[in-house]
Amino acid sequence: MQLAIMDIEKKPFPQIAKETVLDPLQMTNSTYNQPLPADWLKRAAAGYRRDGSEVEGKRHTYPEMAAAGLWTTPIDLAKFAIEIQLSLQGKSNKVLSKAMTEKMLTPFIEDFVALGFFIDKKGRSIYFQHGGADEGFRAQLMAHKEKGYGAVVMVNSDNGQIINEILRSIAKEYQWEDYLPPPHEIIAIEPKLLDDYTGRYLVNPDRVLTFTKESDKLFVQPTQSLKLALFPIAANRFIRKEAAVQYSFLNKTGEKADTVKINFDGGASLAPRIAPDFKIISARLRWIPIIKMVSTC
Repeated sequence: MQLAIMDIEKKPFPQIAKETVLDPLQMTNSTYNQPLPADWLKRAAAGYRRDGSEVEGKRHTYPEMAAAGLWTTPIDLAKFAIEIQLSLQGKSNKVLSKAMTEKMLTPFIEDFVALGFFIDKKGRSIYFQHGGADEGFRAQLMAHKEKGYGAVVMVNSDNGQIINEILRSIAKEYQWEDYLPPPHEIIAIEPKLLDDYTGRYLVNPDRVLTFTKESDKLFVQPTQSLKLALFPIAANRFIRKEAAVQYSFLNKTGEKADTVKINFDGGASLAPRIAPDFKIISARLRWIPIIKMVSTC
């Protein structure tokens, strides 16, 4: 898409983005220039790994500008979200018409996938959101489609678990409609039950969930992610503290659980248990839209 736009406009992509989106929305601390000019480097945050070590060279330079080249701040990205909200109401159409903005937030291939945004249906409310991730940086934009509120959270670390905690705190303080899941009662279960749930479960060729028992508690570790504690709300159902995700262990064989059902906002999926010596030998290449962070300090 980047190449197609450049072919049509006969201009470099950073210039196109600046003229059509960034300047009209007064996103003055945002750029697609790669590599960053010297004066921007003075303000650019350094990225950090999960172990706290700095990314080599402080940050990567990504040649795919449209998918991975945006440097911005939470305030600037919030301006973008606000324009979307105002455009839907016909109050400001600096970039897109009301009709095109409505189409932009309309799910197409799947119920939660729109044009450039993911759609989160929470009770009676609809939120549009998009996350960002590259080496040393994580970010999340979340905004209500109709109510006019939202937030942008960015961290310069591969460990972005705190983002959801911050968003939940904002939602609780400002009483976002239907954003927070209903509270669950944590129960006590026999520790020996956890032995039936431990093991590896295949979500897709790129993602495996590893469940372990430690100190009579159950933990889950997704591929290339941190290990997370789980809390029982039923004998075979567990929740994560930092996200509205539930894991239900299913048993069709009469022995250990052979499948885990993962319930999340907007849907559910099944992950079958895999043998201890199972190895993933295939991989898929995916283009992931990425948001970086520029420090304003």
